[in-house]
Amino acid sequence: MTRGKKFYFLTLAPRMFAVPLEEAPDFDHSILQSWAERLLSGHTYIGIVEAAFYGNFGLVPGSRTVSWHVHALLWDTNERSVQAINDAVDGAHDALLPGGHAGDMMELGVRGAASHIIYMLKGQLKEYRCGPTKKEKVDPKTGEIVNKWWQQKRPLRTGDLAKMMKVMAARTIPGLCFAGGAGRVIWQTAEAQATTRIAEENASVVEKLRPYRTALSAMSKAGIKRPSSSSPVV
Repeated sequence: MTRGKKFYFLTLAPRMFAVPLEEAPDFDHSILQSWAERLLSGHTYIGIVEAAFYGNFGLVPGSRTVSWHVHALLWDTNERSVQAINDAVDGAHDALLPGGHAGDMMELGVRGAASHIIYMLKGQLKEYRCGPTKKEKVDPKTGEIVNKWWQQKRPLRTGDLAKMMKVMAARTIPGLCFAGGAGRVIWQTAEAQATTRIAEENASVVEKLRPYRTALSAMSKAGIKRPSSSSPVV
């Protein structure tokens, strides 16, 4: 990354990709990836599919919601081009919450881009709580008076964390990520380096455990029972 370079962080979250929590484990995120890839065609970017849990908002009565959406970091482009993508999504699709926007864009510098890449790769940590605002507000983009909803984050509670782990259980970062232009090579390189590093760290852990495993094997051959975790310490 070059000092002074401009990056654009784009979030695309149309309501049509939101599903009840019960249906979220079976959601095919490749559909969302393909949709985003068509929109971002011709640009250099790295993107990822993410799931946002809304703990008090239901698409149907009695349900809660998982909003599948895309984050993408773009560069080697200009604000007008990225804004056009954002506006096209906003104009064609409803947001999840009343008065909201299906697209959001911000310009970033190098440091901001680095921190947002880390943000994109985070796990399931938060839930959204939302509700209608008490007063009507003016939409800064359209000038219309809207009954906009507020939303806030809070840490996922244990039970809901378990449910979201089920939603994400069969999904991996490489499977959720997608890229275009020069971003594709950067992502492939980063994935390969991460895979190598993880393999090296795993091998290091195995090596550190070797004496313990050797001792257990010797104890087993000698007929000595392995001490249980509940055995009292003398």
